Amino acid sequence: MAATVDVPGDERSFVSVFALREGDCIIGHLSGQLTEVEQVSCEEPHDFAVYREALVDASITEFDEVAIATYSEELCRSSLIELLAAYDDRGISFVFLEPTSDSWNQPGNPDRLVTCLGFDEGELLTEPLSS
Repeated sequence: MAATVDVPGDERSFVSVFALREGDCIIGHLSGQLTEVEQVSCEEPHDFAVYREALVDASITEFDEVAIATYSEELCRSSLIELLAAYDDRGISFVFLEPTSDSWNQPGNPDRLVTCLGFDEGELLTEPLSS
């Protein structure tokens, strides 16, 4: 179970990237090798909303950055298209968290998780993207 660090008087907490689940919302910038992110209530303005999680395709058995990135991009793109109704006119784009070489090769608990995060290019989100 991932530990959280609550910020007094606020609904924000820092959680492990491995603790994120569909429907979670986070604030802040995503760059570098992330281990924690700042999670907020989805009713509060936020930068990113988790809308899909999946394990890397089982056919990828060794760490292959290009294959993992290709799989992750296809998964997140198709999931976002399926999620958003044709009438949705927000400028929703996506980014994804994927295994790194270090996390893939971690002894005892190798990382195979892809996390898809949606964001609005023009403004903060105010609700989750997933149902």
